[in-house]
Amino acid sequence: MLQLPGGARACFRRPPSLASHRMMLRLRQLAPDIKTVFDGGANVGQFARAAAETYPGASIYCFEPLRAAAAQLCRNLADRPQVQLVESALGSRDGTAVFHPNESSQSSSVLPQTATHARSFSQDKQLTPIEVSVMRLDTFASGKLLPPPILIKLDLQGFELEALKGAPDLLRRTDYVLAETVFEPMYEEEPLFADVQSFLDAAGFAFRLPLAITPDERDLIVQIDALFVRKR
Repeated sequence: MLQLPGGARACFRRPPSLASHRMMLRLRQLAPDIKTVFDGGANVGQFARAAAETYPGASIYCFEPLRAAAAQLCRNLADRPQVQLVESALGSRDGTAVFHPNESSQSSSVLPQTATHARSFSQDKQLTPIEVSVMRLDTFASGKLLPPPILIKLDLQGFELEALKGAPDLLRRTDYVLAETVFEPMYEEEPLFADVQSFLDAAGFAFRLPLAITPDERDLIVQIDALFVRKR
């Protein structure tokens, strides 16, 4: 990682963003000048940090429903005024939802975990469910000036397709979608890669390549961060 461009800086920035930095290096080769970023499932700002340093002129909108993670994100990205936090989950409708926090906050989700998740990532432990606000991307984006090219990044632990269903208007303005997708459900009723690909194909996007590949404790590939690009 230290040998990659910007790798040393990524190791020591708050928060450390090695995986996100690696993805941004690959994305920049395909999309050198992104101006607007939607970061769904922002956690403590790992992806937002990498995006802000890769695209310093971009406006970055972060969505994170967990209060502690959101507060940490604000502290971590205090030096990046182009980052705006929305303390909410994303979904197909506005309102509230029961949310399932995890000891590993990045594994928290609207959806409960399956036995497959417990087997594949044994360190993840679910905590007591809480209620969080949920927002459609279209609700947030309505009426806003959003310079293109636009990237939507979704890491919602199984709720990515629901967030996409809440963004038909924004998707028509979007150039790139980066979504965490799985090949075996890790959460109850979680859609698979093929479901997300089919939805985005109908919305005018083509699958381009995985920007990251995640194996489980059995060394099997269980998920990828899939990049979809608007068809020309």
